[in-house]
Formats: sequence, C-alpha cells, structure tokens
Amino acid sequence: MLHVEVMMTVALGLALTAGAAWLAHKTESRNRNEVLAHWARSRVLTLTKALHNLLHIELEGIAQFFEGSQEVTREEFQQYTRHLLNNRSVQAWGWIPAVPANEKEAFESKLRRQGFPDFRIWEFNPSGNPVPVSYRENYYPVSYIEPWTTNKMAIGFDAGSETNRSLALKEAMKTGMPTVATVPKLALEPLQQAGMVMYRPVFEKTSERLLQGFAFAAVRLENFLNQVISDRLVPMQWRHLSKTGAGRLLASIPPDLVVEAGCSAMTWHFCAAGQVFEVATFPSKTFERLYPVRAGPRTAGAGLSLTLAAAAVVFLLRQREEKLETLVRQRTAALQESEETFRKLFEDSPDPIILIKDGKFTACNRAALMGLGVKNKEDVLGTSPHHWSPEKQPDGRDSAQAAQDFMSKAMQEGMCRFEWLGRHIQGHPVYLDVTLMPIQLKGETLLYSTWRDITERKRAEQARDRLQAQLLQAQKMESVGRLAGGVAHNFNNMLNVILGHTELLMEDLGPHHPAHADLVEIQHAAERSAQLTRQLLGFARKQTIVPEVLDLNQALERMLKMLQRLIGEDIQLVFSPGAELHPVKVDPTQLDQILANLCVNARDAIRGVGKIIIGTRNVAVDEDTAARYENCTPGDYVMISVSDTGCGMDAETLSKIFEPFFTTKEVGKGTGLGLPMVFGVMQQNHGFIEVESQPGKGSTFRLYFPAHRVEPALSEAPASVVSEEPKKGHETILLVEDDASNRAMTQTMLKRLGYRVLSAGDPEEALKLAEINGDKIELLLTDVIMPKMNGRELFEQLSTRHPHLKCLYMSGYSENVVAERSQLKEGVHLVAKPFTMRVLGLKLREALENKPAS
Repeated sequence: MLHVEVMMTVALGLALTAGAAWLAHKTESRNRNEVLAHWARSRVLTLTKALHNLLHIELEGIAQFFEGSQEVTREEFQQYTRHLLNNRSVQAWGWIPAVPANEKEAFESKLRRQGFPDFRIWEFNPSGNPVPVSYRENYYPVSYIEPWTTNKMAIGFDAGSETNRSLALKEAMKTGMPTVATVPKLALEPLQQAGMVMYRPVFEKTSERLLQGFAFAAVRLENFLNQVISDRLVPMQWRHLSKTGAGRLLASIPPDLVVEAGCSAMTWHFCAAGQVFEVATFPSKTFERLYPVRAGPRTAGAGLSLTLAAAAVVFLLRQREEKLETLVRQRTAALQESEETFRKLFEDSPDPIILIKDGKFTACNRAALMGLGVKNKEDVLGTSPHHWSPEKQPDGRDSAQAAQDFMSKAMQEGMCRFEWLGRHIQGHPVYLDVTLMPIQLKGETLLYSTWRDITERKRAEQARDRLQAQLLQAQKMESVGRLAGGVAHNFNNMLNVILGHTELLMEDLGPHHPAHADLVEIQHAAERSAQLTRQLLGFARKQTIVPEVLDLNQALERMLKMLQRLIGEDIQLVFSPGAELHPVKVDPTQLDQILANLCVNARDAIRGVGKIIIGTRNVAVDEDTAARYENCTPGDYVMISVSDTGCGMDAETLSKIFEPFFTTKEVGKGTGLGLPMVFGVMQQNHGFIEVESQPGKGSTFRLYFPAHRVEPALSEAPASVVSEEPKKGHETILLVEDDASNRAMTQTMLKRLGYRVLSAGDPEEALKLAEINGDKIELLLTDVIMPKMNGRELFEQLSTRHPHLKCLYMSGYSENVVAERSQLKEGVHLVAKPFTMRVLGLKLREALENKPAS
C-alpha cells in the first residue's frame, strides 16, 4: 500500500503536470495559429482585390468597349488592349462572339475575307490535336486575341468545346454576370501551370437582350499569385473548391511547396465570380523560429520537480500509517476467517440460498442462480420475490402480498415453510418448497431463504388429479349414457309405431275429417319427441352414423342460410373460413346437429342485437394438449370455432355445461341435452372440445376434428328429399323386425307403397323365408339390432346365396357391431327410426335403384 500511494501521488503529479504543460502548449499554439490565420486573411484580401481588378475593372472595360460600339475592328481592339499587356500574369485578352450553327459558314467566310484564308472553328480531340469542330447549336470561337504574336494559334478555338469553359459560358449567359473557369493547363501555354479563364457576357442593347459574345481573359495563376503576393515568410496554397467540396490546386508559394503529413494549416474561403476558393497557409521554418512553442516543456520540467517532492512527503507519512494498519489487520483476521467460512458454506451449498433484507434480495449463491435460470447475480440482487413469480398465486392472492405475508410470519414466528409458485427466467412456472428464517449477520437481521424445486412432483399430482377427474366423468357419462341410449332406443321403436299409424290414419281419413287436426297435433308431438331421442342418442354416443370425408368449409357454407334462419335477423352471422383445410371424416347429420345446438345457445345468450362468428382453421395438437383430453392423440386437427357476443358464463356454470339435463334456461325452454350431445358427438368422432367464456364477454366453443389422411372425394350435398314423393313399387321385400308393433306398422306401409311383403320376427325366420322364396326377394329391410344375429350379419349370409339382393337397414341406434363402434360401412342405405311412409318409400327406391345413400 505504501508503494501504491506513492505511485498514486506520482501519477497524480504527472497527470497535473501533463495537463498544465498541455494547456500552456495549446495556448502558445493558439496564439501562433492566430498569427497564421491573420496571414491567411490578409492574403485572401489581396487575392480578392486583385481578382476584382481583373474582373470588374480591366475585363469589364473590354466588355463595355464592345457594348458601346456598333462594331469593333481588330485594329481598335489591339489599340484598346495595348495598356493591358503590361500585366504578365495574363496570357491573353480576347473576344468570343456567339455564332449560331446556321451562321457558322458565313462567320468562317467573313474571317477568311479579313485575312485568315485558312480560318475555321476548331476544337481539341481526345488526343489533344486540333480538329474541325463537331456540330453544336451555338459556337463560341476566339475572334480577337492579344498579345497577337504568342496567341494567334488560338484564333477559331471554340470555347464551348471544353467542359469547364462551357459550364462557365452557360453560367454567364444565365446570370448576366462575369464567371470564371479553372483549367489544369491553358491552351497554347508552354509552361505547365494551371490557368483561369474569365468571361464577361456582352448583350445587345435591345429589349430582347440578345447575346453578342464574351470578353475574356486567360490568367496564368502561378504568375498571378507570385505577382500579387510579395512576401515569402508564410507558404500558402490556393485551391478552387467544387460544389462537392473537392479542391483543385491552382497555385502555391513557393511553387514547389510540399506539405508534410500532419502539418497544421490555417484555411480561409472566399468567393469570386460565383466560385468558391480556399487559401491555406503553413508555418515555415522561419515562421516557427519567430513564433516558437516552448511553454509546454518548461511547464513540464517545473511540474516534474514538484511531483517528486510531493511523493517523498507522502512516502514518509504513509510509512507511519502502515504500523497502525498492521495492528488493525491482525484484529480483523479472525472476523474475516469466520466470514470466509460462512461465504464458502453459502456459495457451495447444493440448495438455493437467498438473503432478504427489507423485502429485497441482497445475496444469493450459485444454486439460486441456476434455479432462477440466470447467470449473473446482478440480475437477481435488488429484486423482490414477486418479480420471479406470476401475478397471482394458486390460492388467488397477489404474489407481492403473499410474499410479504410469508416474510412477516417468518420474522414473527422464527421460521415459515410454504409452497410457492415461481417463474423461471424463460417464462415457465416452477413450484417451490420454500423455508424462511431470520438470521443475524454483521449486526443486521436478515431473512435466510432456501427452497427445493417440486415442479415434477406437482405435475405428477396434477396429472393424477386430472386423470382421476376424467375417469369419474367418463364413468358418470357412461352410466347416464347407457341409460339414455337404452331409453332412446325403446322410445324410438314406440315413436315409430305412433308416427306410422298416425300417418296411415291421416291418409285414410283425409284432410277434411274432424279428427285430422287432432292427428296433426299427435304427429307434431311425436316428431318433437323424436328430436329429443336424437339428442339422447347423440349424448350417449349411440347414434348410428354414416361418416363421410368432408371439406368443413364447403359443409358449413351449405348450412349458413339454415343457421341464419335459426338465429333470427337481429343477430349477424359471420363465417370466417380458414385456407386449405385438411379433410375430416364425420357424419354430415351430426355436423348439422352440433352447429345448430351451438348457434341456438349463442342466440339465447345474446340479448337484442349481436353477432355470432363461425371460423375454421388447421391446428397441430401437441402431446401436452392431447394429454388434457380423453382419447385424444397428438397430430393434425381441423378446428371449428363458434363465438358470440352474448352474456357469457361464470366458472361454476362452465364446469357443468356438459352434464346431462343441466340448463340455465327457463323451464320449458331447454332440455339440458344440447351440449352433452355435442360432447358425445365429438368423442364419437375421436375429437375434443374447448370452451372459453367470461361474464359479459361472450363465449367461444372450439371443436377439434381429427384430420383425415386420405384426400376427400368431395361431392355435392345430397339432394333434398323434402318435396320429392316416392314412386309406387312392385318388388318383393323381406321385412325383418323383432318388435311386433313396428313390424305390423311397417308391413302396412310397404303394402300401401305397392310392395309384396314377406314378414319375419327374427333372423332365423328370415333365413327360412329366404330359402323358400329364393330369388323372388329383391330387397332385405331389416332392423340393425336383433337377438342372436344383427342385421348386417343377416344380410351377409343372405347375399352369399342371393348376390342380387339389396338391403335397407332400420335403426333406433346401434351398439358396437362387430368391433365397428356403432358405425355402418360407407355407402350403405339406412332409414332411422322413427320414419314416415314417404321417407321409407324414398329410401326403398334409393336402395332398389342403386342410388347413392342420402
């Protein structure tokens, strides 16, 4: 430490010395630069004045000479410019007339007659050789030039043929003011020095201000600079700045000036004839001797001496202090050792440990950083427990308040252990078993916090609870479903008899019979009862279904008009189809049922005007999502969403909506079977359903159908059979029905439809009748479920002996038939109980005429 403080004193002294030396050097350098800048300004004024004399006095005089004369002869021009030839920096004074292209030949002829037999307007080619001028709209040839002897070869040179000169001429014509053009080398100039050509436009004194030509002066810039700048104490460079800021060196003093890299310079800019010029001055050796920079080294020497003296004083004082510091170090060694032991135990602990003061994390070990998913302690220290937690804890309390409660309890009771829901830095939840206890450290009371990650245990418990709840729900639904399915099956048989005999009576009595109205009421009541049984069968998943491969977008579009009529005009129905949906395999009738149920529920939830939105899209279900639903497997699904702007549901209502006979509607307006039927249909089709709802924010039902792997052979919707009347038949039909009442009623219907009927009460009797009557039987009309043998097995036995035999199945519902889970094969003909005579007749004709099943 002794050497450090001495070194710090030396370093500080050196820094102050360097700063003072730098300041003295900068001050002296600034004074010298001000002198250099004065030289630059004075030379700018000298150059500006000299250029002004050339442009606005001498060249202006030539221009006014031409403006004031009707025509100036060559002798008059020689006489006028004689006094100007004393200026050796000017290569030439001259006159350039403006010659339009259509007057070029006349102008050349005129000059030839004036004593120039070979006169022509010419220009330089790229090789630098004079050639006849190329075509331009206007030419600006040199006509008069003095001194004549050294410049006569320039007669006829077109000033507009060279870019810089052409731009200067155009600028002069545009502004009516003198302009200049700088060139790397003047034409016909034997010495390699840059030049400047000054142009003064001359206009005719008419209202049109027609251009006569230009008075010009070609200036040797090196000669010009050396002529106007007489002193040589400060070297300088004169540059012409372009519009882009790039500079072209025009001349310098001395002419062979070489500027070394890093040499300081003072620059000054000025304008002349619309152009920007720069003058840069540089310090010469003589200038540096006259204005030396010596204050910096002198200041550095004095500062170094003071620094060494101060370092010696600090060394003596610090030597005395070290003896006292040694005593202090000895007394604190024991304390440091104990703190080091605590720190090692703290850092190396496999359990996460955090120290908390005033609700903030003040220290943490490596295990805590790993548990939180961060690398740097700076990301943790200063934060609070609720910063590493979701907004709410599982018990519904705010995380901030819950953390404060637990910390207060630990401070009061000496220890507190609890479960906590945290949040990993990557965002996923983490369940923790936390222990808090107060400790004394360095005279302060801190909370010592440690935890264990119990996320996997909590997940296992949640999975177990979820599976147990699913099992209980499945058992409950299976029990109620078995009861509902059995009731519905028997009820359908009875309804079939009631509806059938009602239809037969209505046909016998006619519409004008006094009892006809009563029969209509009986028929309507029976049809409503049949709708109730269909809901029971859907809930029990015991409907006989005929699935088809469908495009859900097409299927829903065909239903929109029916659904709009169902919900009424006050509610807007919006369909938002997804793109390129996967095909699905589902019974279209079931699809109609579930969409109608959901739309009716949405309609009832909307008070007044509202909106129902039906949407579709493809969805990929992962393993985590599939695990939450019974019999759901990961893969591609097609989702139908039905959203409404209705009153919504609370959490308690949501938990019961799929329970049979649960309804929130008024008595007589709901059976409580609609949503259970939807749930049953989704399970029957190996799909699942999700519901989102909040009071006052509407509800959204999402139905997930498994994507069908085979591309759909999509067909148009089956033709409606509402208005079609059945044809009379003549064929022989074998009727097999184990219920006597249904068999008798169906036999009557068949006979009225014109068919010959062989009636059997069970499959055995049917086999005997088929063996006796042989090929006379053209169609088998059989119930699906019968004792000893089901309808499909009966048809398979008969069709092996009678290949021509057709079949039409009847069913109230179908149990699992030969492991087909109550599904008949695609394309079979089926008539569902209860049915009318008209529907039976149409189905018979479909089967007999090999039409596609509808």
